[in-house]
Amino acid sequence: MLGIAAVIAMAYFIYKNLRVREFVTRYARDYCRDRDLQFLDGTASITAISPTQLQGKLMLQRTYRFEYTDNGANRRNGVIIVIGDTIQHVIVDHDILSG
Repeated sequence: MLGIAAVIAMAYFIYKNLRVREFVTRYARDYCRDRDLQFLDGTASITAISPTQLQGKLMLQRTYRFEYTDNGANRRNGVIIVIGDTIQHVIVDHDILSG
């Protein structure tokens, strides 16, 4: 029974991560479009997962990296930080903008 529960928990974890990545990729694409930037490579990739507390609740913090260009020649990095299912911050060119 414990083995089945572990497999189900792992499957849910993978499913949840894929859903959050899809959400973050859409958000990054829209974020770039709204600021006249070009979103590159078509996806955001996860760089870190760690536990964190938010309002007294233990949650997962996921950090995603994406690339964009502002002029067609420069590749720049952006970071999106998600806690639970909520985007907390977007970091672009050393500026932190609340999500």
